[in-house]
Amino acid sequence: MNSIKYYLIIIFVFSIQFNINNVSAQWTQAGDLNDIGLYPFISVVDSNIVWIAGGEISAVVYRTINGGLNWISIPTNGLPFELSGIAAKDASAAFVCDYAGTKTGGNAKVFKTTNAGMNWILIDSTGGTNGYFNGIKFSKTQPQFGVTFSDPPSGKGNPYFLLKTTDGGNNWSRSSAPGIPNTFGLFYTLFVIDPMMYGFQIINPTTTQTKSYITKDGGANWINGNQNITYAEGVDLVFSDNKQTGLITNYNTNHEIFRTTNGGVNWNSGSTGLNLSGFNGACWISGTNTVFIYSNASTSGNNIIRSDDGGFNWTAQSTSNTPGLMEMDYARFNNTIVTYCVSSKGNIIKSRQSVQNTGILQSGNNVPGDFKLYQNYPNPFNPNTKIRFSIASEKNNGKQNVKLIVYDLLGKELVKLADNKLSAGSYEVEFNGGNLPSGIYYYRLSAEDYVEVKSMILIK
Repeated sequence: MNSIKYYLIIIFVFSIQFNINNVSAQWTQAGDLNDIGLYPFISVVDSNIVWIAGGEISAVVYRTINGGLNWISIPTNGLPFELSGIAAKDASAAFVCDYAGTKTGGNAKVFKTTNAGMNWILIDSTGGTNGYFNGIKFSKTQPQFGVTFSDPPSGKGNPYFLLKTTDGGNNWSRSSAPGIPNTFGLFYTLFVIDPMMYGFQIINPTTTQTKSYITKDGGANWINGNQNITYAEGVDLVFSDNKQTGLITNYNTNHEIFRTTNGGVNWNSGSTGLNLSGFNGACWISGTNTVFIYSNASTSGNNIIRSDDGGFNWTAQSTSNTPGLMEMDYARFNNTIVTYCVSSKGNIIKSRQSVQNTGILQSGNNVPGDFKLYQNYPNPFNPNTKIRFSIASEKNNGKQNVKLIVYDLLGKELVKLADNKLSAGSYEVEFNGGNLPSGIYYYRLSAEDYVEVKSMILIK
């Protein structure tokens, strides 16, 4: 047995291969759907499995399992009205919410399927005579936690209706957010960081001003942001995983965005410097400083821009001249994202791009006396786990070159979790094995003359 272990270590040390993903910022066509309505919603499970929901008068649901080469119409028996949100878990399971079938709403519903639409099971309904659901989402970092929210069932100014799950959607519990006078919620604005922080945008239809509405303690208290954005339908709200930095997009043509650095208490006006008109949605990539803004303008052009510094600087991306973009979602596989976007005309575009992990968090202020690589936790894991390491005092009072790399059993490099100059301290980084099969993997820390290797087990 010892000789076998020694042989595996020899393979690992001397058979390291470098794997470079060829990613592109070019968006390409991934399908066309004719009957999904003006307000479609999209949920990306992985690079191949994507669900889309919408409809004009009745519910419409589609799914692809081959990256958009083919889209299959999912049965909607039991879904009475057009849909206002979708969150998919895999190729068979998904959750949807509805508009309640009238302009004023009332008794809106949430459903789930576990057999690709052969049956839809009612989870809950709002009751009341007003409002409808405005979206349903699960956390990217803690996918067992999800939220859906509805306008106040008793009318504007009354409490908002929420449902929450902490077990992946098996069970849902009712919650609420205090009513704000003469307001209701906005489509496409729901964001979910984790069980503590989530929120959405609200609008006053009389003044057409919108504000953020955010909780940081799991719904016990809600923050009503100080921004007043004139015009409104569709102003989007996104946050970084740090829970402090967030962006709000606007419905205008003057490049305006709003930014917070204190978790939504205060918002300041800024600009992208690039011309996007119409409703501008946003998508913040979890664990990074990368943010996308996309436009539903009816004119063709490059309707997506990208920032890699949390919204300070922006570059335009080629989008195959696809107008009317309504919602974007993605699946992240460490330093690569596969992103899909759906338009109001039923066009779907997708892109595979690289991102930089900003999840290297310094934990504690003490300077370690030794280099150390800790066992990942949890272990076994599925699909996320955290890896801690310590860097001893710097040489010559400078930072050290630190690399933390994950390999497979044959020594093939899978992803660089860290490749940075770091000061002495204790650090933590998160690894996502969502695109990998079950098995044993190695992670290797190197800093100056120090090298340490540990193994971890992914079980799906």
